[in-house]
Amino acid sequence: MKKNIYLKSAFLILGIGFFSSLYGMEDGLKDEPHEKGARATSPRSLVVAQDEREPAHDSSQRTTLGEELFRFYVDMSHPGHERVREKTNIIYSEERRHSSWEDVRGMFAFAEPSEALALNIIPMNAANFCPPFKLVSEITHEFQQDLDHNVHMQHRIELFTRIVERSRESVAKSLNVDKEEIAFTRNTSESNNSVNNCYRFRNLRGRVLVWDENHHTNDKLLWGHRMGDEDRVDVVTLTEVDLQNKDNVVRAFLEGINEDTEVVTFTELSNTTGTRLPTKEICNAIHNGLKDYKHSGRKEYKARPNIHIHVDGAQSWGSLRVDLRDMDCDSFSASAHKWLCGPREVGILYVRNSAITHFKMPNVVAYDGRIVFHTDIPRNAGRFELLGQRNDASLLAIGLANDVHLRINAEVGPIEERLWQLGDALRGKLSDPSFSEHLKIVTPSSPDLRNSIIVAELLKDKEGKGKPGENLYDYLYTQVDGFERFLTSPQGEGRRIRFCLNFYNTENDITELMRKINAYLLK
Repeated sequence: MKKNIYLKSAFLILGIGFFSSLYGMEDGLKDEPHEKGARATSPRSLVVAQDEREPAHDSSQRTTLGEELFRFYVDMSHPGHERVREKTNIIYSEERRHSSWEDVRGMFAFAEPSEALALNIIPMNAANFCPPFKLVSEITHEFQQDLDHNVHMQHRIELFTRIVERSRESVAKSLNVDKEEIAFTRNTSESNNSVNNCYRFRNLRGRVLVWDENHHTNDKLLWGHRMGDEDRVDVVTLTEVDLQNKDNVVRAFLEGINEDTEVVTFTELSNTTGTRLPTKEICNAIHNGLKDYKHSGRKEYKARPNIHIHVDGAQSWGSLRVDLRDMDCDSFSASAHKWLCGPREVGILYVRNSAITHFKMPNVVAYDGRIVFHTDIPRNAGRFELLGQRNDASLLAIGLANDVHLRINAEVGPIEERLWQLGDALRGKLSDPSFSEHLKIVTPSSPDLRNSIIVAELLKDKEGKGKPGENLYDYLYTQVDGFERFLTSPQGEGRRIRFCLNFYNTENDITELMRKINAYLLK
């Protein structure tokens, strides 16, 4: 029987919406107004007033994303909404069956053997690309079909104000920020470009401090290009830093700052080495100062509240607990297609309300989601959004994927701890003495400075091509009798290989991976 796409979309999302409502965050307190340069010290309110431009529907009670979509279909007199109510309890019970990590794995298409595709490849490259939740893909497709059938502006504007804005609320609430501080972009790269293109330097000597493991869209070369002077970009390197203590990392950043430093920017979790920076400690030490009495000289680092701190969270969002208010950064970028397992071509840019004056007019402007062109630049993160004729189905899906993440954390277990355990297990096996002549681990050994991105350097070039890491990467992907296929990533000009385990991976994946690596190294 041909399924009604609206019915399926509505009751599936309603199921997820119910669970997301079970573990909502408590409302915080509002910041008091503060002078320019002063830091906010109390959490901003998570209660956002109803937008006066929203359509006139019952808004007496804030709803989840799933509930709002259901109400939307009811208001539109969509056929089948009564059957949605009848199916609700069934959907709830089906969704609650996901109570273990094996159940979570079943939420992805790759976990189902596919004779038609003949692939059955185990993904271990979350730092680059993740498979989306099957539910997210399904609903994105069906919601897109809804737009295909009705492209009228009234319909799209209604969708944006009632559905897409609920996605924004879901994301903002999970990151502990206000919804107007979140802009939907295409990915982390677009968000990073918005920051380095639009930052307004206070003086001609203004400098930027970057980490040498930053992504290309946020590194010394690009910032220097934007500024027209690469010499005004300073670089922090941790090559000679003792990574057994995260305090050493904080000091390395503080030592790189001088009186002309206006921006400090870094990747929270490196995709090239797997190093996890102590982000909260770095931000706090820069903005509030640090008295370092643990080392000779009793050095004090003064507070620099006016330095703009931008954090690239491409590898953080979905893999780590991210509380941006507690982190105390000024801006943060991330993508949905990585660890969050969300839709493709959707990212976020968070800009703290008090930091919006750090930016000038964006290079590119367009309509907002209500198909309105603003003559005044929005005084919040909305100035960086290019919506209008975007794929609204993906914008819906980012909220859905975020709600699924929240449900997994609440019902199955903390994702950050799960990923650390998987990464630690793999690192331990690769560190076995039997592999010492074949490879060395690049990822730090300190538990505080890593998670589930594990990078290893191959010491022997078995193929004689000068790229031993790339050779192993190819072998792991190739079909070999008696072994699974694995998707990893070559690094370091082909000398290294990177493994990125997400919450859909299992201990058995690690066992099978090591069997195949061992076969390659000993062949």
